Amino acid sequence: MRRKAGQPPGTLITPSDEASETIITVRTFNDQSFKQTIVDAPADIPGLLSSHTTNWIHVSGFRNTNVYREVGELFNINPLIIEDALNPEHLPKAEEFEDQLFLIIKSILSGNNAEEFTINHMGFVLQQNLLITFAQHQATVFNVFIDRIEKAVGKIRQRKEDYVFYRLIDIVTDHYFGIFEKLDEEMFSMETKLTTDDLESPAEKITAIKKHIYNIKKFLLPSAEAVLSILKSETGLIKKQNRSYFNDVVDHLRHLIQNLDGYREMAISLMELHMANNANRMNEVMKTLTIIATIFIPLTFLAGIYGMNFQYMPELQLSWAYPVLMGFMLVVGVGMYLYMKRRKWF
Repeated sequence: MRRKAGQPPGTLITPSDEASETIITVRTFNDQSFKQTIVDAPADIPGLLSSHTTNWIHVSGFRNTNVYREVGELFNINPLIIEDALNPEHLPKAEEFEDQLFLIIKSILSGNNAEEFTINHMGFVLQQNLLITFAQHQATVFNVFIDRIEKAVGKIRQRKEDYVFYRLIDIVTDHYFGIFEKLDEEMFSMETKLTTDDLESPAEKITAIKKHIYNIKKFLLPSAEAVLSILKSETGLIKKQNRSYFNDVVDHLRHLIQNLDGYREMAISLMELHMANNANRMNEVMKTLTIIATIFIPLTFLAGIYGMNFQYMPELQLSWAYPVLMGFMLVVGVGMYLYMKRRKWF
């Protein structure tokens, strides 16, 4: 958001050096055919669309922002929509216009463990006979769905843009469940390792998990509100028979949010377990030091007495005085140890 400070509305964010290459893909399909075309310029898009097919334009990669501006101008998309679609820091939201529906959501793909994940900022614009999607990176989460369209699996070829819109949102939502499965495994593994003191840098790892949970919740809460607002809208862009599908997505998002609350409580419990383990270890150390100190107090007392430099102290001139004193000190030390052991003080 800081890169937007002071700039007028509709100004597109300058892409970073790490931005992915911008690619425009046009997919059109119906009962008889499926066609996928990568175009060089937005001006080539209209010639590929037809009123007899389901039309899906996908633009990925934020390197060339001019492409997004041209697509927006070509299909009468509000410049503020393009601005939000290109802003990866923007939270999920939905907006309804007279002839368009706009949605922003975040796709999350997990890495090797629960703390590693990749966020893909996505925007959706639904118009009459046209669906336009924007993605910060290549949307690999849609590959299986695209393959099903190409192979005409089920009745997907008979569906229109509003159903495709729902399916894409549902796919993004379903991938959160995969993230949650890894969270489950990671947190239960951490709990087991904490109980056996086999976890390295536990505080750091628990903090990373809590941060991950916070980030997911930051995306899920507005996503649920956004999809719910689409469901409540009276737009004619979504057919009545398809509205129940959006309701199912809302239910999934609410379920995910409830699970997140459980994960947050579990993370707090893990931190408390870690702190309790530290306290127990400290108690064991203090107990050991206390036992040693208690045993040596009387021995120190005896050593102190016989360490005084008086000339006429008893037993100083006796040859057996030293071994007797050492033996007595040994008996006192062992006796105190056995006494404390019998009283179960350790």
